[in-house]
Amino acid sequence: MTDARVSSSPAVAGDRVYLGTDCGVVLALDAADGTERWRFSAEGGVLSSPAVYDNRLFFGSMDRQLYVLK
Repeated sequence: MTDARVSSSPAVAGDRVYLGTDCGVVLALDAADGTERWRFSAEGGVLSSPAVYDNRLFFGSMDRQLYVLK
């Protein structure tokens, strides 16, 4: 993922920071030290800012999908 660029504003919820990249990866980082906690690959670039509601992460992708991760 060295060529990926962050393409969204971050979302912060609890002790996590969520952000999307132009190559379709959504990252969850530890808010305290920036350690990667997990990643998810969508089928297209992530251009919308992630949103957190009711312990779920929502984001849209260039593959015309709305993703909901729990």
